[in-house]
Amino acid sequence: MISTPQIDKTFRIAELEDQAAQQTLAMASTLISLIDLRDRYTGGHSFRVAAYCRRIAVHLGLPHDETEEVVLAASLHDIGKIGVSDRVLLKESSLSDEEFSWIRMHPE
Repeated sequence: MISTPQIDKTFRIAELEDQAAQQTLAMASTLISLIDLRDRYTGGHSFRVAAYCRRIAVHLGLPHDETEEVVLAASLHDIGKIGVSDRVLLKESSLSDEEFSWIRMHPE
């Protein structure tokens, strides 16, 4: 039989893990919102990729926790574009080779 202090400790650890997960999701949501505010195309693209990934994960029968991890990763896949200057990211004409090299570096 497990002692009451051990049960309390286990419950507290689970509670802290849940709080950490909620804070991570809140931070990710904030970053996603920042991307969308800065560049509507990238924000919309990230939303669509996340939705496609959710549908694929559900179709594959992934557990809920894994599905949510996939969706979070998909939502954040272009987060590095925050570091690309507006001059390059929002440029309407064709990018030069140098400008495109900045875009290619966003995963780093």
